[in-house]
Amino acid sequence: MSDEELRAMFAGMNARFDAVDARFDGVDARIDDLRDEMNHRIGLAVETMKYEVQLVAESVVATREELVRTRTELRDEIQRSEAETRSLMKFGYDQLDRRVTAREQK
Repeated sequence: MSDEELRAMFAGMNARFDAVDARFDGVDARIDDLRDEMNHRIGLAVETMKYEVQLVAESVVATREELVRTRTELRDEIQRSEAETRSLMKFGYDQLDRRVTAREQK
């Protein structure tokens, strides 16, 4: 092969390498675009999840507060009921004691 043929062959190879390099540059640009898009979507998903977790946390706090309030109300009601029952039982025993004492005195 002559020098001129070798130069032409190398020039053709260089042109093909340049074309391959250009294609790789295009692929790199698409990968960069996809990476940016994925980062954006992931960021949106993370923000949405943060918001939803915050809603769940607020709901848990509200539920806990409601449970504490209900527990306090139930405890108070039980104590009132117990006091009423004791009072009624004392009244019943007092009446019974009066009746028995009255009978014994006859």
